[in-house]
Amino acid sequence: VARSLVRGLRHPERAVCVNIFMPCEMLHAMGLTPMFPEGLSVYVACTACQHVFAERAETSGIPESFCSYHKTMIGMAESGVLPKPLLIANTTIACDANQLSFRRLSEFYGVPQVSIDVPSHPDDDAVSYVADQLRALAAKLEELTGRKLDEIRLRETIACSNRTLSKMRRYARLRAEITQDTTMTGELCSLIATHCLLGREDSERYVDELIETAERAPARSTTKRKRI
Repeated sequence: VARSLVRGLRHPERAVCVNIFMPCEMLHAMGLTPMFPEGLSVYVACTACQHVFAERAETSGIPESFCSYHKTMIGMAESGVLPKPLLIANTTIACDANQLSFRRLSEFYGVPQVSIDVPSHPDDDAVSYVADQLRALAAKLEELTGRKLDEIRLRETIACSNRTLSKMRRYARLRAEITQDTTMTGELCSLIATHCLLGREDSERYVDELIETAERAPARSTTKRKRI
């Protein structure tokens, strides 16, 4: 996660600012780096300087009650720390802050924004509707980078994505039968591995390691700890 964030900061011309629910397999297939508020904000929180960026955003009109992830990202941008990305791309799910902050960033940087509108019901028409929008996103990325999307590389990325999700479901089944401590950092890493970094080999390895850890953990029948 840290390497991905640093890569986006060092090479913003090859970075796309996204929300955590944006499918990023297409970006990985084109060698582009997703930058996302959940990762950026936690990264700067570890340096104990996130309050500076939150206060910077509030001085420019962002409400104190606004999502802290997005507020920190806006503060980083408007203080000159977060460099201008190639593109802003987000989905309409899953929060209202998402709709406001990415539009603001697009206007601030003067870069294009692509918003993927996701219907509330997953039927065949909805799938076709979203697929058409993703094809349009691919065309925009090809236009901005001057490179064609390699379909073979995309298929490999999607295959890795599907394997990772299948393994994550296996881990979830194992997790229900064992006693294992959890941390907020671990949960965030799992979220990122199965969202923005989904389709990358290091995310698949991460889930492999989760499974290995779960297989070594004591069965719930052998412990007397309370379960939720």
